[in-house]
This record gives sequence, C-alpha cells and structure tokens, in this order.
Amino acid sequence: MNLLTRTGLDWTHKYPAIADAVSSIGARQTYLDGELCGAGPDGITSFSMIQLEGIISKRADAPYTPGNRGLWLKVKCLHREEFVVVGWTDPESARPFLGALLLGYYDPHGRLVFAGCVGSGINQTELERLWRRLQPLATDKMPLEVPPPRGSRFGSPLVLSRVHWVTPELVVEVSYLAWTGDNLLRPGRL
Repeated sequence: MNLLTRTGLDWTHKYPAIADAVSSIGARQTYLDGELCGAGPDGITSFSMIQLEGIISKRADAPYTPGNRGLWLKVKCLHREEFVVVGWTDPESARPFLGALLLGYYDPHGRLVFAGCVGSGINQTELERLWRRLQPLATDKMPLEVPPPRGSRFGSPLVLSRVHWVTPELVVEVSYLAWTGDNLLRPGRL
C-alpha cells in the first residue's frame, strides 16, 4: 500500500496511520483519491495545519490519471467579511498608487486589532480611487491597539516605518481563505 502525492511522490512514511487505515479496507487493488485536512481540538478543520484550500474534483466519466490533463477542477472555499482600513504600503515594481491595504477589526472590547494585508484583485482604476480616498485620512498615529507583526508566512515582511497609517473610517469587503493560527487573514482579494 502506497500513499502518493498528485506528482507521484511516495508519502506513505509521512502518514503511517492513514496508510494503516487504508490497508485495512482489504481490497487487492484500488485507487482512493482525497486530500488531508487538519482538525483542531474543537473538531473544526484548520487550513494552516495542512494548507488545504478548497475542493478538488474531476469528471466522473473520466478514468483516474495523475496530473491535471484538464480533468481536475479546484474550487477554493472563500469567506467574505468587512474590515476597517488602517493603512497602506507603497507599491512595488510597476504597480501604481499603493501596494497593500492594512486591515483591522474591532474586538468585543472596542480595541482595533490588526487582521492582515490584502492587495490582490484590485485593478488600476480601483487602486487610484482607493489611493485618493485614503489621502485625506492619512495620519502619523498608528490606529491599532498593538502594532502588527513585521513578518508573516504570506508576502513580504512589513516595514512599519514605511506604512502610511490612516484614520480608521474606510471599510472594505474582503474575500479570504481562512484565519491563520496567529489570527491573521490568509490572503484573499478585495
């Protein structure tokens, strides 16, 4: 019995409990296709434990073959929520106006807490519109209760001296994949 990744790597040794469970089925030959997911002590699945992002499916009338070959479809599970804009970063490369928006939310005690950054999914017209809306809100004072972490698994390290803070008045709706274990948004789209 072997557990193979979609690229053909043998990961049987990494997941011996799963290999034992599949072996107990008793079939002489079978293909089982699936994905691993992590579950916390509360039984809720956790993206950050395993890094699964959605559902993979293939046409039912097609034979199993590894690799894409146009048979597989990935559907990401996205969440949507509103967040307060607390700042922005300068653009990098050829991107105009702004790099990413820094987001926050109010906790039950009324404190403004850093939620993460978002920058993808914004076209150039919207970047300019956002930049113009943010200019009159600019402030030297960081509006967050606690400074955001400088490093993250996602994106470039945050250099706080280069962040443009704003008065927290502008609210945006963001699509995101999940919350990470350190209470930051897994990047999504604006």
